[in-house]
Amino acid sequence: MLLLYRLCAVEAALTRSHLWLTLLLLAPGCWLRRGPSTDPLTAALERIDRAWAARGADGFEPVITAVEEARRIGGKVHPEVLWRESRLEVGRGIAADTDAAALEHYGAGRDAALRCMLADPEFAYSYRNEGMGPALDKLSLSRTVCSPWAAWSWSRSMVTLGGRATAIDRPRVQALVASPRAADLAPDTMAHAQLLLRTALASDQRELRELVDDYESALKRRPQDLVLRSDFVMFVGLPLGARDLIEGQVDAVQRNGSSTPEDKASRARVLAAKP
Repeated sequence: MLLLYRLCAVEAALTRSHLWLTLLLLAPGCWLRRGPSTDPLTAALERIDRAWAARGADGFEPVITAVEEARRIGGKVHPEVLWRESRLEVGRGIAADTDAAALEHYGAGRDAALRCMLADPEFAYSYRNEGMGPALDKLSLSRTVCSPWAAWSWSRSMVTLGGRATAIDRPRVQALVASPRAADLAPDTMAHAQLLLRTALASDQRELRELVDDYESALKRRPQDLVLRSDFVMFVGLPLGARDLIEGQVDAVQRNGSSTPEDKASRARVLAAKP
């Protein structure tokens, strides 16, 4: 209740940047007391979130349409539009049928998040002259909401590329996944991104085997996370030829239902890997 009170209390101060909408997603009681929004951009953001929540039944097309509408209203660099655009593209990448299509969407998700962050002049200057790590310390609060999605999309690109991942990306993604501000905003997403980066950088089977316990610990905390189970199988289990590991994940996904396009694709990948 105290968190709910605080979020509702700061709403008026945050309305101009629309950051309040992100915060209020965490406070249903405050959200429910709001009537339909009369602000065009706020209403457009709410439509994105409703379409995202319904993507299991309706697919991604309504989300795409809602994001395009919000972009027309809010402009090309509004942070509340861009982090949702990045989230959409990563979701489409996870649900994609091929690595090539997935990489295209992950790249679009990374680009949307970076456009958001680079619209902050202090961040942009520091990023170009000092690198990602120092720049993140200068990123404004309203644009920090995009940093978890930069980490998520970029780490997924790197683990999908595997040995083809470029050396120039590594320090940038390492700085992103280590960001405490991003971790505060999206702890599960950032923990997953850290695992993916470590997987991408594993140079041999010994280093991959060292990741097994970390994936299993993450799955104990998030047993319903089919994307995490799929990543465990595709990027660790299959390269290791770990039959028992794969069979364990097959059993787990057979017990879990799948609702979103990402979950359905992840479940199908795990089942297809069955020895």
